[in-house]
Formats: sequence, C-alpha cells, structure tokens
Amino acid sequence: MLKIFVSESGSVDIPWVTFDGKTMTQRYRVKEQTRIDFKDPVTGEKVFNIYETPSKDGKLISPQSIQDASIGLGVNGNHSNDAVLVRRFHLWGRKNKVETGTIHDAFFSNLGDAVPAKFALREIYADALREGTIKQTLSAMRKAGMSRETYNKYLQRAVEDGLIDPPNKITPKELLETIRDGNDWYGIGP
Repeated sequence: MLKIFVSESGSVDIPWVTFDGKTMTQRYRVKEQTRIDFKDPVTGEKVFNIYETPSKDGKLISPQSIQDASIGLGVNGNHSNDAVLVRRFHLWGRKNKVETGTIHDAFFSNLGDAVPAKFALREIYADALREGTIKQTLSAMRKAGMSRETYNKYLQRAVEDGLIDPPNKITPKELLETIRDGNDWYGIGP
C-alpha cells in the first residue's frame, strides 16, 4: 500500500492516526551510505563500518526510502498506539492517586490497586476501539494525496481482513460488561 501511496502522493511523509486521534507523520528520507574499511592499528584486524548521512542532493524519494516506509509504518504506528494506551494508564493513575508503571505495553500497579487498574484498562481499551485508527489513517492518507480508488481498495481490504467492523468484533460495550463467572480479562490480573 505504501508504495502506491508514495507514487500517488509524491511524498514519503506518511500519516498515521493514533488511538487518541492525533496524526503523526513519519518521514522516510533518502540516506547516503559509505563503507569505511581500515586496519585496526592495535590488533591488526581489518575493520569495516558504514557511515550513514542524509542525502545532500535534495532527493527525497528513492527505492530504499519507499522500502523503509513500507516496513516501518505498521510497526511505528503500532508502537505509537501502544504509547497512547500507556499514557492514558499513567494519566488515570495520576488522577486517581495510584502509582503506575509500564514496560513497553505491560501495565503495573500495586497489588492493592490492581482491581481498579484492571477496570481502568478496560475503559482505556474500549476508548481505543471507538477511535477507529485504521479508517482514520486511510482518511489521512487520502487527504495527503492517496487516490480515491486506492483509498476504496484498502478500506475494503481492511473490512475483509477484519480490521474495520468485523462481524465478530468485540465492542466497547462488551469490553465493559461484567465478566462472567469462570472468565477473566485475558492478561490482566489478579
């Protein structure tokens, strides 16, 4: 999809809309690389390294920048969405005077605060489901130069892949329902 976006928009500035509705732009610029070979004066071993610098010729788009964008967008967008969830958890903790901690996308609180923290996380995830980050990202790409034909094609694919309104989609309401006896919210304890 990104190769098409870049060719249609003429840009390697790729928008991504996060769970909190903010649009971030990832910039994939051409980088020049130079191989440096030398002999270590102490050990006598041959050493090589790669020196990388931004392009000085003003080119913004290259096959490598398009490849970098294709690989990086989903990964970076996912990490940005994780950061939104982590931020919201910390803000909930601050508001409720609960000490919180996170490691990447794992959430922690004192055991005595675990039950309210679990319910706060359910609210945070329900809010994230309401945001519709995939559709908003496609809309941002459309605004940034993606053709309507490409937009429609990838919107349809997202629906078919179950990323937008799948028939068995868990809803924010279901996330917030009372958990049935014998069940728990996966990955959240105690």
